[in-house]
Amino acid sequence: MKGRDDSLLIHNTISMTDSSESFRECQMNVIRNRIAVIATVALLFSGVPLLLTVSTGIIPLRRRINPPVIEFPLGDLSDVAPSPIHISNRKTQRPPPSALAWLMSFPNSGTSYTMRLITRTTKTLVATNYQKTESSEERQLYPVYSGHSEGPFWPDPNQSQYRTPPSYVLTKTHCGSRCNDCGPVYYLRDFKDFETLCSTGSKLELSPDGREESITVSYNITQVKRAVHLIRNPFDNVVARFHLERHRMVKSNETDKLARFPNSREGFRNFCGYMNHRWHDEVKRFWLKDEIGMMRDIPCRDDFFRYVVWHNLAFAVTHEKLRIPSLVVHYEDYEERFKETVSELFDFLDLEPETEPYPFHKGHAYHDYFTTDERIAAARAMKIISTTTTWNNIVHYFL
Repeated sequence: MKGRDDSLLIHNTISMTDSSESFRECQMNVIRNRIAVIATVALLFSGVPLLLTVSTGIIPLRRRINPPVIEFPLGDLSDVAPSPIHISNRKTQRPPPSALAWLMSFPNSGTSYTMRLITRTTKTLVATNYQKTESSEERQLYPVYSGHSEGPFWPDPNQSQYRTPPSYVLTKTHCGSRCNDCGPVYYLRDFKDFETLCSTGSKLELSPDGREESITVSYNITQVKRAVHLIRNPFDNVVARFHLERHRMVKSNETDKLARFPNSREGFRNFCGYMNHRWHDEVKRFWLKDEIGMMRDIPCRDDFFRYVVWHNLAFAVTHEKLRIPSLVVHYEDYEERFKETVSELFDFLDLEPETEPYPFHKGHAYHDYFTTDERIAAARAMKIISTTTTWNNIVHYFL
């Protein structure tokens, strides 16, 4: 009952706050004065009702059992769709797909599961912007498009057990949000920067002395014709990012930090205190005073801030810039509406299942990692910073 009572308290607190004209004025002042990224996106979406955003191509799964897909003309792909891959001593060559479908996610939102679901259930290939990350695990990755070494990347279709998808290749991108230990100068991006980061990744090259090095690359976004937008509960998402950082510490053998930040509620809160202090000076330089005041006592405040900024910009790029069909999948949809969600995802990507859907194992919920006051503060701040579309897609996490 405590979790439900806390949620009602957060909802009631936000509702009472909304009735205050002075608070409304504060909301508008923050939005008007949002530096760079917040101002741009807030103006794009201010006052746009949810019905309008759905009708123009953004499809939130939680609100529609059978969501409509709004098609936009693909146009002439002759300038981006390459000729078939030529590999010697191969009897059958498989042509690459004509278009990409971005799998856009703030890290730890269900990306890995979604990619496994596609490959193992439909027996088709998926791709990624990040050659280094994937190829270091168990396989080599190659450019999806012949002659385009900037990516994205996937396994060689002529050697893989999976086949080329018929219409869209689902392509993983975090749009610049993979950095856990970076300050506002990195994540306060403007609209154009974010768009570029979504098509930016890494590739592997040999240095003159024979060592393998990772270099940054970026491909043409005209290849992108659809997007799947993953969203997870912000509180669970932030804690999951802490676990990802601990995993990095283990790989780097940072024993002092691992002892200081154990895998527990206490370790998480110690880590957040460390991070809040680490970026204190930059936050004072780049955030507005109102934002600092609202989020001052929230654990890992930077992650909550960048979570909202990231989703604001993700919706803006797919809706306003690219104007492509976009399917929103909430992490909990895989648990609460599994069959419907899988069916809608496959329909959206023009895929057919060949086996039973790959099972979903729910991640942990971390309600008790935050106090009620901290959750109320986070909800208030995130509502003000969010665009209309973002807030409509995360408000249920505070009800």
